[in-house]
Amino acid sequence: EFKTPETDMWYSPNESITFTAEVSDFETPQESLEITISSDKDGILSSPIADSDGNLSFSTSSLSIESHSITLEVKDDFGAICTDSVTVHIGGAPSITNLAISPNPAYTNDELQAQVSSYDPEGDVVEYSYTWNIDGNEINTENNTLPSTFTERDNVIFVTVTPTDGQQTGESVSSNAITIQNSAPTAPVPSLTPSSAGVPLYCTISTQSTDADNDQVSYAFAWTVNGAAYSGQTTTYTNDTIPAEITQAGENWICTVTPNDSIEDGPSQSVSIVVAEEPPQDSDGDGFYAAED
Repeated sequence: EFKTPETDMWYSPNESITFTAEVSDFETPQESLEITISSDKDGILSSPIADSDGNLSFSTSSLSIESHSITLEVKDDFGAICTDSVTVHIGGAPSITNLAISPNPAYTNDELQAQVSSYDPEGDVVEYSYTWNIDGNEINTENNTLPSTFTERDNVIFVTVTPTDGQQTGESVSSNAITIQNSAPTAPVPSLTPSSAGVPLYCTISTQSTDADNDQVSYAFAWTVNGAAYSGQTTTYTNDTIPAEITQAGENWICTVTPNDSIEDGPSQSVSIVVAEEPPQDSDGDGFYAAED
């Protein structure tokens, strides 16, 4: 009978397997018994000779990638046969062939995903276990995604993946590390008021920028008048102001606002207005406008 290996053992391709057995017979000396070891897939593997104590050993590393029923057949001088069998499985453990984190570059509000491909010698379905690492701290999410709630700017993150085909576990592989990038502030919504000559032109921010990293946002204002950059003096009123004496009726003014989180600019947003004629004045207070006074 077989002594080793135990039945249903798994081995990698080209891995050496040693079969040991003990045989005996009442009429025929053990060393004279006719012995064969064979595979139901690969045929006869060996015809070993037992020693005087009935012990025998045979090693092979050439079994094909299959599940093998290995049979020990023993025949004595009178043609009597007895057998024993053991099952061994030859199959390579799955291996990771590619691993990367996406998206890359990644930002604070991005959900990270491990993109994995693998190879299994038998074509078995491969499953994976995932361990995410954030700044040296392991986060076991048990799946290939890392929610954005775990991350913030400047985190250094990688993921380690271990493959298994249900029978064998392959080597763990770690991805290249990525760093969570700064998120620029969103574009603000500016407005321009009023539209009449003779009064200051106010560029205000009606909707503030937001910043995913919760940075404080500052704003830069730029003006153009009739398509040309305005570089004259402005004053501060709420946000930015063109003095009343600068504007003239019919001019097309554009105010462009650019947000900044102290690291980078966000997208700019512009608003335009055409200055209307200055309304007539009731200079003497009699209730009639200047044209009628």
